[in-house]
Amino acid sequence: MERARWTDERLDDRMSAIDTSFQRVFDEMRAERGRMSAEGETLRIEMRAGFAEVRADISALQRQVTQICAGFAVAVGGRLQVSSPPGEGTRLRAELPTSLRWA
Repeated sequence: MERARWTDERLDDRMSAIDTSFQRVFDEMRAERGRMSAEGETLRIEMRAGFAEVRADISALQRQVTQICAGFAVAVGGRLQVSSPPGEGTRLRAELPTSLRWA
């Protein structure tokens, strides 16, 4: 069996085919990277909106709990102090009478 000879022309043709194949792979990877980047940006936008909704829900719940506690404190003849320094959360202090009689 005779071995095929690799001439310069044949080697050039083979290398050109390999270069074309790799270029196609690189183009596909570049397109995929662009698609993933766009999807990542969309995901970030959706997450920001979702987090904003959660923060709004937590704030509403905090107001509701404060109102309930204030109502309870007033109903039993006590006081409720609310302190909310920036960045430190909200503190509730209830002063309730020690002799409560439940009907």
